[in-house]
Amino acid sequence: GKVWIKQMGTSGLTMRFQQHPQLKASVYHLGANRFYTEYNQTVFGTAILPFTVAGDSVHSFKLFVNPSVEFTEYTFRKTKKTK
Repeated sequence: GKVWIKQMGTSGLTMRFQQHPQLKASVYHLGANRFYTEYNQTVFGTAILPFTVAGDSVHSFKLFVNPSVEFTEYTFRKTKKTK
């Protein structure tokens, strides 16, 4: 499914998930293309997610959660917006 990331005020970003509409995450930049991620459902835990940046824009990022919930790492790639 898709993931949407949007600006959340001046303090960070918010992440939403197409396949899990009840799940959200607050995302905060740590530096060096790494982001601290805190899921709104505590069972998913927290994670430091690596982002790949090309020029001034995000190309992709790797997503993972608490390994006792899901051990698979997922890679999401930026796509062009559709109307």
